[in-house]
Amino acid sequence: MKIRIFILSSIVLGVFFWQSCSNDLDLTAPWQDIPVVYGIIDITEDNHYIRVEKAFLDPETSAVEVAQVADSIYYENISVSIKVNDNQTFNLTKINGEDEGIDKDAGAFANSPNTLYKISQAESNLKAGDVVELMINRGDNLPTITAQTIIVGNSEVRSPITAFDGEKTGLGFRNNLPTSIRWRASEFGIVYDLKLLFVYEEYLFTNPDDRDSFTIVFPVDKSILNDGDPTIGVQGVTGITGQEFYGFVGSNIPVKEDYQRRFKRIDIQITGGSNEILETFRIQDANTGLTSAQDIPVYTNLSEGRGFFASRNQLIDSRGLLPASRDSLANGQQTKDLNFLQ
Repeated sequence: MKIRIFILSSIVLGVFFWQSCSNDLDLTAPWQDIPVVYGIIDITEDNHYIRVEKAFLDPETSAVEVAQVADSIYYENISVSIKVNDNQTFNLTKINGEDEGIDKDAGAFANSPNTLYKISQAESNLKAGDVVELMINRGDNLPTITAQTIIVGNSEVRSPITAFDGEKTGLGFRNNLPTSIRWRASEFGIVYDLKLLFVYEEYLFTNPDDRDSFTIVFPVDKSILNDGDPTIGVQGVTGITGQEFYGFVGSNIPVKEDYQRRFKRIDIQITGGSNEILETFRIQDANTGLTSAQDIPVYTNLSEGRGFFASRNQLIDSRGLLPASRDSLANGQQTKDLNFLQ
């Protein structure tokens, strides 16, 4: 008898920029316990969360029905802990994510409660280069699930420059000339994403005191590898031309004739990920296209089950626009109908 077993693979909410996937397996073997675990440690966050769920199978009941029962996707007797540098162990606290504003996406699976396991950065005091082992004890004489990652450190924007007095140079975008963003790579950061978050506010001409703020996200580049020494390497990205930048703004902000808009800032968002995240990307890239395998393998660094335990570090560096670029935003061909103030 072939029975389909569903696995929920939702990533810890609000923790990182790489999206998760959901998988289903066709099994002909007898039932077995299949844990599904996701955790991303980011030392720029106040708290770290681990999601632990399980695959389920019930020959007597529709999988769709079972998925709606929270007891079917969570373990009853479980303890979650981390060991740092093989000498200090911290126990994580079981919480309902809803109590902290972390809601689980609606779908085929039960989304309440949203069970997570939590530890604060203040308590764990994790630092770049720490080797962290995740340990999950499910009880019932089942083997302990383990996984390991190295904590990714902070990065720093090198261009546009920041003066010694803390004054930050704004971004400038000119016609077809490329704008370069350079940064010092994170310690132990292996793969990077670069995004620009364009933040603006708008208001009715007739009611300038009632303002709404919006953000559009320009995905500049992704899966950028650090080919040098991860402790000193400097990454560079070029090719963001004025035409590309203003074209993105013009196509992602709707024209509203009755509204005035004001540019607020651009957040340079650089996210460095650990080797586990890189391996996930490599497996995805190797199994797409006409020559790919029919079934895409799923990367996991768990000793048993599906999912992964990894580290990332996200930098947000806020910048303004240089005067010439503010003029182009207000009066340029691609954005002049958006009614931005100069």
